[in-house]
Amino acid sequence: MIKDISKFCLGTWSLGGATKGASSYGKISEKLVEKILDLSFEKGINTFDTASVYGKSEKLLGKFIKNKRDKIKIASKIGCTSYFKKINFEKKTILHNLELSLRNLKTDYIDICQLYNPNPQDKKLLSAIEYLQELKKKGKIKYLGVSLQNPSDYLYLRKNFKFDMIQCNFNMLDQRLLENKILKKMTIDKVSIFVRTVLNFGFFTESIINKKKISFKKNDHRSRWNKSQVENWHVFSKKIADNFDLNIEDLAIRFIMSQKLINSVIIGVMNIDQLNKLTKLNNLKSLKDRDLRIINNIYKLYEKNRLLKPKIPMKSR
Repeated sequence: MIKDISKFCLGTWSLGGATKGASSYGKISEKLVEKILDLSFEKGINTFDTASVYGKSEKLLGKFIKNKRDKIKIASKIGCTSYFKKINFEKKTILHNLELSLRNLKTDYIDICQLYNPNPQDKKLLSAIEYLQELKKKGKIKYLGVSLQNPSDYLYLRKNFKFDMIQCNFNMLDQRLLENKILKKMTIDKVSIFVRTVLNFGFFTESIINKKKISFKKNDHRSRWNKSQVENWHVFSKKIADNFDLNIEDLAIRFIMSQKLINSVIIGVMNIDQLNKLTKLNNLKSLKDRDLRIINNIYKLYEKNRLLKPKIPMKSR
């Protein structure tokens, strides 16, 4: 279990600006990124999730932590050198990712080094983790973590490996973490649990909820998504919002906060207003049992309707 991590963790993918292809959330100025990082720290956020593949955000994060490194925890990732290449856990890739992150961040260690969405059946995982343990002994990394493609992957990984931290998707329309007692097993293993996609890639925001038709720009990674999936998310996000007086962002955060076993909530923002809204004190409160039942009933209905293998691509504008 990792000590002294903030309840909110700032995810920096959205702060990386436009990257090659449809692999980001689009442009953002360096000045604005600096303001977001500064305000996050002022609000008590001491934990930041990053990766060298995110674009310029890791370098800006390095500039930000320069005079406060001992007060900051950085969670970076290894195994991904490009969104358009296969995940690779060979020793040379691990070293490349780690050294690049250390240079970008201008630091000599990473607090939490995560395997980037590994296949639990990957035969190279054992040697990769052994190598990371060597780097841990040398002080290059402090804790070993894993960013999961699917929360259920943990059920396979825990049989052979011990992690200090787990990161996975969890939100009102993605409750796989609660299936098969996965969350409880993580806590039994004394793993620090970080959850991402809490706003469901922006679908739990007023700006998307209130749109009649959804479209994304070409450099937005969401432009590559299946049209049916996007429509499903839009419809069921609206169903949830229509049952509450709270705005959808507040509801999404409080839903996560209702799960007491979760250690840190990764939030991604593109402006100061979003940061202020998500981190306000009221959002640390849990939802009432009645509210959770309403959300869970809508989630069950969503699960019955969603298309597992959609065939209609999104059209970007």
